[in-house]
Amino acid sequence: NGVVLCHLMNTVQPGKIKKIYEGTMPFKLRENISAFVRGCREMGVPEGDLFTTEALFEQKDIATVVLGLFAFSRAIQTNKSINFKGPILGAKVQPKGVMDGFKNVNPNATVAAQNMGSSGVMEKTVHEDVREKIKTEEL
Repeated sequence: NGVVLCHLMNTVQPGKIKKIYEGTMPFKLRENISAFVRGCREMGVPEGDLFTTEALFEQKDIATVVLGLFAFSRAIQTNKSINFKGPILGAKVQPKGVMDGFKNVNPNATVAAQNMGSSGVMEKTVHEDVREKIKTEEL
């Protein structure tokens, strides 16, 4: 219903969401979700990483919601105007934009060696792969 998301946004950016509805009227609860998504957009979450109110409220695409929360976490780390020092979701974004947890690439390796096994066109995008893992509870 977006109440927790509104509190999360206000923890990261105090006072960002002025009114949080905790009643039972569905249209007001949807406004909570919309307020969180609007706050994400304003703090720099790319439009393609945002989820819709319907995706969460109607539980139609929870995978997109999860991906949106990861994007929110990245925006918290990369937006210089946000001074949040609390916990984050996912890999920590490094100053150069490289995330922790990835294998180091040998700088002397050839491009062919670095791309070994990835020739041809990938059949799934990263988002589709993550979405599938979420659906099958592998993530």
